[in-house]
Parts: sequence; C-alpha cells; structure tokens
Amino acid sequence: CTSSLSKMISTSSVLRRSVGNALKKECRLLSTVVSSSTFQAPAVSAFKASSPSFLINASDSKRTFFTSKPVSKAPAISDAEVTGLFNLWNDALATLDPDTVAKRYAKKSVLLPTVSDEPRTDYDGIKSYFVAFLQKKPQGIILESNVIQGDNYCMDMGIYEFTMGATGDKVKARYTYCYTHEDGEWKISHHHSSIMPESFL
Repeated sequence: CTSSLSKMISTSSVLRRSVGNALKKECRLLSTVVSSSTFQAPAVSAFKASSPSFLINASDSKRTFFTSKPVSKAPAISDAEVTGLFNLWNDALATLDPDTVAKRYAKKSVLLPTVSDEPRTDYDGIKSYFVAFLQKKPQGIILESNVIQGDNYCMDMGIYEFTMGATGDKVKARYTYCYTHEDGEWKISHHHSSIMPESFL
C-alpha cells in the first residue's frame, strides 16, 4: 500500500508540473501575441472601418448627427432703401387703421412709443397704442437719418417730425428703427421714439 501511494503521489506531482508548464507556455504565447504589431494594426483598422462616420470625421457636416439648419440670408439693401422703409410705416399711418400699422412690426418686436411710458412687446399692445395715436392723424417726415447694417438686420436712427392732421401741430422726435427680414419683407423689430430734449428746457 505504501508503495502504491508513493507512486500515486509521484504521478500527481508530474501531472501538476506538466499542467503548470503548459500554462506558462500559454501565457508567454498570449503575451507575445498581444504585444506584437501584427495584432495591433488589424485591430485599429477594424475599429476605424466599423466606427460611425461622426467619430472618423467629425468635421464633415454631411456625416454628423449634429447638423444646424442654415439661416437664410436677407437680401441686400442699400442705405437709402433702409431709410425708405420708413415710408412703408408712414403709409400705414395714413390708412388710420391700427391693425395695418401693427402689421409693420415683426412677430417679436418692441415699441417704446413717443407719448406712452408703457413698452409694447406684442401685437395687441402695439395695436392698442396706435388706436389712440391715429386719432391725431399723424404724418411724418425724416429730417436726419443714420443707417447701420449687419447680418440679417439694419438700423435707421435720427430725427423725424410729425404733423398732426387733426390739429396742425408739429412735433419733432428722436427715433430708432431696427429692421429684421421676416416672411419675405423687412419688418420693425425695435422702434424707439422720444420727444426732443429741447422740449423740456
């Protein structure tokens, strides 16, 4: 029995050494494969080939998921034409229809009127101001104009004078019009009008 047990222990030791040696060889082989350039190159190439296009070339807007809708550029307009936009608003005054005047303003606009301390920031507010103002039957002329243009907007700033048809009174005021191109035409996005300082001196 003692002899048989010794043989079994000896055989078990040989098997453990064989298995251990085999595992060492496997580890060395795997280490060699991982560190070899022949393995790395195909791996990188395969990743690039299967990667989404926005990872490979993020600068190509046609192949990205993050594309912005192009903004339509407003048509060219001369400084004289910018000043002339006032006539569209003045002609609207001549209709004595507050709705027609309010339509000269953009969807998002601000009116800081001459004879009201309340800013008008929507269609109804702008219209309500002209309900009262048009009763004076105003007609205006520009005395001095200064134009500034930018991307998709233009501004006209200066001095205008109104003649009130209902009374014959004349009133000078400083003005600022900011126009934006909306629905195919230039609309007023900001209008500021204030009495000349000399009126208070």
